[in-house]
Amino acid sequence: MNIMEKERTMIKLKDFIKNGIIYIGFVSISLIIVLNLIFSTRIYNGMSENILMNKNSFIFILSFIIIIIGIYYIISKVEKIQLKYKTKRIIFISLIIVYAISQILWINIRNANPNYDQYYVYETAIKLKDADESLIGNEYLQMYPQQISTASFYAIFLKLFNTTNVKILQYLNVIANVFTIIGLYFIAKYISNGNNKFSKVSFAIIAFTFTALPLLSIFIYGDLISLPFSVFAVYFAMKYGKENKNKYIIFSALCMSIAYFLRMNNLIFIIAIFIYLFLGLLAILPYKSKKKCIVKIIFIITFILISILPTTLYKNFMQDKLQLDKTKSYPTVGFLTIGSTYSTRGPGWYVDQFVNDWKNNGQDSTFLKERLYSNLTHFKENPIYFVSFYIKKIISMWVEPSFASLWYNLSFNFGNMALNAGTATQEQIEQYEKVDNYVYKVYNFIMVYEKIIVTLTFISIMLFILRNNKLSNEHVLLILIFLGGLSFHLLWEAKSRYVLPYFIILIPLATIGVVENKNYVKNRFIKLKKKIYNLKKKNI
Repeated sequence: MNIMEKERTMIKLKDFIKNGIIYIGFVSISLIIVLNLIFSTRIYNGMSENILMNKNSFIFILSFIIIIIGIYYIISKVEKIQLKYKTKRIIFISLIIVYAISQILWINIRNANPNYDQYYVYETAIKLKDADESLIGNEYLQMYPQQISTASFYAIFLKLFNTTNVKILQYLNVIANVFTIIGLYFIAKYISNGNNKFSKVSFAIIAFTFTALPLLSIFIYGDLISLPFSVFAVYFAMKYGKENKNKYIIFSALCMSIAYFLRMNNLIFIIAIFIYLFLGLLAILPYKSKKKCIVKIIFIITFILISILPTTLYKNFMQDKLQLDKTKSYPTVGFLTIGSTYSTRGPGWYVDQFVNDWKNNGQDSTFLKERLYSNLTHFKENPIYFVSFYIKKIISMWVEPSFASLWYNLSFNFGNMALNAGTATQEQIEQYEKVDNYVYKVYNFIMVYEKIIVTLTFISIMLFILRNNKLSNEHVLLILIFLGGLSFHLLWEAKSRYVLPYFIILIPLATIGVVENKNYVKNRFIKLKKKIYNLKKKNI
């Protein structure tokens, strides 16, 4: 095979992969837009975490579309206001400061304590800090060893400040949220060019008024704390892909290693970046020397190893140190079974029964495999039910615009505190109820506003894909991460909070095309108007 044939083969393979990702991404985003217009979803305001789905009225849908068009119009007008670079910088820094301070104030007003999985991670962090021997043979860590690394990270900060105050860990979320916004800003600027201008106004509106991150600052888990590392890993991977400087892939790998250490679901980001790097490799294979291609492949392998190996080695080390039976961790088939079962919470949401039965059966996975096979057989024999189940599962996650952030801020979710223990003073009870009542008052407003932000983001991306014949590898990377999160949680256990990172990563893609999309639609409308006018003129 000569150079020309190799070139054609590589180009065809690269285009096939890219076009496949773009097409599936476009269809998926379009589906989510339609579902957001037709349905409204919320989590029932009770500890049961039940998903409530309602169909929107025609008036609601029409009003919703008009509001989004109005926001597009306002953004395009505000974007025309000319400001000096220094002024823009001051505004951005001011927004960041307000963004951080508001979260710190909310953490102190809400005074939330961790419960359920949050509490187990927090408790483990305290015990790791104190080198507590009660962790030896710990049942929770034995079942969910992926929590060891997250708890270890938190233990470092509790040890550093010599405290067990949960607010220290919540303040870490604030810092993480700030750097997530900064990372998204860097990505948005980096993937913009002459044709795809970066809309700073749309970025400010979407990023700074999107309440899920600030409200979840009270939530102690790996979600928020790992997110900025994932975002910067994507940013540095893009810089490596375009500038071909080896230091950037090392920076990306180090960021990804920390992100994976804090939340193993970030494997989705790792796989997406690997595919992005592979697409870059296909572009150079026919032209570069074998030596340069081998070096490129070595760096891709190095990225994977640095991203995954430290966490894997640390987890195995801690499992041995704490004498945890590796054969008694909750199996993958268990999560897949949960993900394919209709629970009282929602389609594919957590089912206590499977975990309890697995424990009662001596950690035997046989019945889980049988139940999963039964679910798959039922899907095969009832295709209408199969489609209905997974459409509803998508609705339960991607049409719940608060990503559970409001629900987690209601005090019945707070564990290990005087209120639940029955020892709270009247003053404490009144304070919790006061803040709860405030959350209830703003609940509907935030739900509608966030629905507008989420739908605006997806519509912007859909139009952006339609408007551009060729998307760059960097654009495709962001779509790929979204698709990874969407497909993974279609199979895995569902929660609207779980898909938050895969929405967040799309913000840069939405904000580079808002003004251009508005102008594109406007120009199309003008052309259509002229066409109709010319047809009428001919008929006359």
